[in-house]
Amino acid sequence: MRKELKFIVILTFLVFTHLVSHGQTSCTVSGTVVDNNNLPVQYASVVAYESGRLLTGAMTGENGDFSFKIHRSTEEHLLVIEFIGYAKKEVSFKPERSSINLEKIIIKEDAVLLGEAVVTAKRDAATSSVEHTVIHASANMSFETGTALDILRTSSSVTLVNDAISIRGNRNILVLLDGVPTTVGDLAVIPAVNIKNIEIITSPDASYDSEGTGGIINIVSKRNVVKGFSGVISANYGFNHFVTGNLALSYTKPKTSWRFNYNTKYEDDIVNTTLNRLIHENGNQTYQQMRATRYVYNNNIGVGTDLRINEKNILSIDLKSMLPRHNIKQDLDNKYIKAGMESKEKRRKDVTWNRENIEGKISYRHIIKPDTSDLTINGSISRTWGHRPSYYFLEGAEINCSDSGGSPFITSLQADFKQKISSGTLSAGAKLTYR
Repeated sequence: MRKELKFIVILTFLVFTHLVSHGQTSCTVSGTVVDNNNLPVQYASVVAYESGRLLTGAMTGENGDFSFKIHRSTEEHLLVIEFIGYAKKEVSFKPERSSINLEKIIIKEDAVLLGEAVVTAKRDAATSSVEHTVIHASANMSFETGTALDILRTSSSVTLVNDAISIRGNRNILVLLDGVPTTVGDLAVIPAVNIKNIEIITSPDASYDSEGTGGIINIVSKRNVVKGFSGVISANYGFNHFVTGNLALSYTKPKTSWRFNYNTKYEDDIVNTTLNRLIHENGNQTYQQMRATRYVYNNNIGVGTDLRINEKNILSIDLKSMLPRHNIKQDLDNKYIKAGMESKEKRRKDVTWNRENIEGKISYRHIIKPDTSDLTINGSISRTWGHRPSYYFLEGAEINCSDSGGSPFITSLQADFKQKISSGTLSAGAKLTYR
């Protein structure tokens, strides 16, 4: 019993000696961080260094106070206080005693004089009202490699099913190019890089055709307004066999401006399909392997000029041509097993869609009173030549061929007058169209 008591006394003495020794070798550093107005600075960073080596740190509380422990030393230490919006503060101290109170440490606000700031506004990708939606192609970089169809897909009011367009479920729509009817039925051949914006109008006024009872889609082309000579060349390549190129040139003078644009696109894709069919009733089997290759090659070219006769009279002339080429080659390897007899055949289909489109437009605008009334006269002509040669082969021998197509023609003459009045805008116009 005496030995156990003696052991407990010795153990207690050792623990007490260790605690006293630790207390004698540590130093508690404390203080308060305030600003110029003697207000506490909360959540400031307080870090202690010795000879450039980080020892420990703390963060100020709600009253700006801090406290931490380090080993005693006769060496000079550095205390660094930092907080956002304030200049860094450095305080030297020596942790020679068991506790040191650095009292109030004042940090000054870090006033930085900003240089010139440039605020740039970015146009929304689309602006809309109840009856009118405008999609700005230049506001979305993803449109640079797409077509007019890709731009239309971003509108919630437009539905595309197999490239057939409808507005709010109505397919009786009219497609305009720069405000005039176009014979280009496939909007996939119009590159987005040449489009400034697309207007979707559900309730057109008198300046638009009455044919599109379901709505009107007006594609507005880009025009350069930079004075002097300017040009843009761009190319894009996609790993899915997608290549586009664009060249745009313009020359602008105070009285006249000229523009030229060329765009090309190449795309191909390959589809491999395998079909295995087994009819359990009679045991007949069909095996089919299909390989299809689609090629798309489009060329678009346009030239135009603006003649500013004077401040109130402007004449514009534009000529555009689109040459889309689509081709599909499909190879079928068929194997049939009927009543234990096997037969094979090879079929091939080669279908091409070729179109040549040319469009011309002349526009005259007379400003009667600036920002109040004007008269616009537009004349346009559009012609498309299309043919679709199709060839079908069996075991390498041609078994059928066809060549379909057409050449729609549209010409129009239109005059529009607009006058702003106190309650809105008064519009009137007349149009003659021949197809």
